[in-house]
Amino acid sequence: MYRRPFLFLQLLLLLPLATTTVAQEPETEPADDPIAAAVKARMDRGSAFYKAKEYAKAEREFEKAAKLDKSHALAHLWQGYCRYYQKNYAGAIECYTATIEADPGHAGRGHYARGQARALLKKHEGAVEDFSAAIAKHGNWAAAYHYRANSLFELTRLAEAARDYERSIELQKNNWSAWMQRARVSEAMGDYDAAEKVYSQLIEANPKYTSAYIGRGRCRALLGKRTDAEFDFGRAIREAPDDPTPLCQRARIHMLFHDFKRALEDCDAARKIDPKHYYPYFIRGLVKYNYGKFRPARADMRKAIKKMEAMGQEPDYLHLYLCLVQRRIGKHEEALADLKKYYAQKKKKPEEWYTQIVSFLTGKIDEATFLKSAVDETPKRTRERRCEAYFYAGTCRLIDGDKTKANVYFREAIDTDVISFMEYETSKIALAQKR
Repeated sequence: MYRRPFLFLQLLLLLPLATTTVAQEPETEPADDPIAAAVKARMDRGSAFYKAKEYAKAEREFEKAAKLDKSHALAHLWQGYCRYYQKNYAGAIECYTATIEADPGHAGRGHYARGQARALLKKHEGAVEDFSAAIAKHGNWAAAYHYRANSLFELTRLAEAARDYERSIELQKNNWSAWMQRARVSEAMGDYDAAEKVYSQLIEANPKYTSAYIGRGRCRALLGKRTDAEFDFGRAIREAPDDPTPLCQRARIHMLFHDFKRALEDCDAARKIDPKHYYPYFIRGLVKYNYGKFRPARADMRKAIKKMEAMGQEPDYLHLYLCLVQRRIGKHEEALADLKKYYAQKKKKPEEWYTQIVSFLTGKIDEATFLKSAVDETPKRTRERRCEAYFYAGTCRLIDGDKTKANVYFREAIDTDVISFMEYETSKIALAQKR
């Protein structure tokens, strides 16, 4: 889903936690006695199922092997991998813990795998401990440094995260994701000059890495270097001529500089590249929204929602923007009815942050309760939630005619420095326009 500006950047940076292959194929060991032979047979069958990606069947075989020999670290480890790929992260942690306890020789791999599972469950303190243990066991392990940095980043331990990303890059020069994350740490620190420098180093190492040009262009735009920023986005567009995303990102930079005409031109060019993609329609709707053209913006938002659904993605946040657009043209009842209908269909959990936003916009919770609810397990995510919360609260105040309080909230959203969020950019534009 679109969820954020530079979404493809975020996906590039965060996806390894969920999809990195923790090992290539199960190992089996020589059989010296009947029990060992039975264990080997189970491991071999598990290996075959695993390589066929039949993880449930493979898990059962590895589990049987582990029951035959509780000290068989690899049986526990591979059972954990199977649970991991079935997204049973809590169960995977149990297996990785058994691996660590069964054989110190495999403890490093157990800690590394457990750290990945803990990170996915947002248990970042524990993940940091596991990755540290893996590094202590195996030393120069680039991936362990990288993933420990990811968890440190989530905990807003930015200086430590920066050092780990740098160490990961030293050990694996072509780890482009680590380069990108290192730059994002500088962005989170508000040091856009430093981020620009890291992106430039990445571009020097890999001149065809499109995401680096977009990242550097974003930093240059925030530093007021519009010409340089446009150069970077132009290069990204040339490197990926069949991808509408770079054009949409440049459109957003034009929008930040209040050049709505050129922003719309880029959106239209992006639509021609891929008429079925939702993103050009969404950005065009956002441009029109910030330009004060609310009815045309509503039409584009609706098109973006249909196209996103056709792509098999959930347009959760597009519905939030549609609600705001409808309210801006006085369609309050329609806005609330549409959002309530969509939310009811999705059956979100009460504790989810999306539920809190919907509850606020539909009047189930008041503003004070909503703003207080913008707290998550990690400081980084709390900052992101606060950016969103103050944007939505500010927009509702603006719709209700309280421009003074709206501007206070928009400043709060901007002060979070979550520069990659749509809510940050729209707050910045709204505050500058003072409408």
